[in-house]
Amino acid sequence: MVAATANDGITVVDGSLKKGDPVRLVSGPRAGGRGIFERLDGRKCVALLLSLMNCSVRSKICRYVLAPAG
Repeated sequence: MVAATANDGITVVDGSLKKGDPVRLVSGPRAGGRGIFERLDGRKCVALLLSLMNCSVRSKICRYVLAPAG
């Protein structure tokens, strides 16, 4: 997984993510949440499976709030 961090600290996920890669949310109301990358969905969004309350929920999230979950 590859990500770049801009000067303002925002993490930008590039096109190298593959389906099944683990990611974490770094800002917003679900900051600290973890999920599984599914696909890029347009220029600003990604589709992923979020882990919420012991289940997975399919969601679309702005790609700028994601970071690799290492």
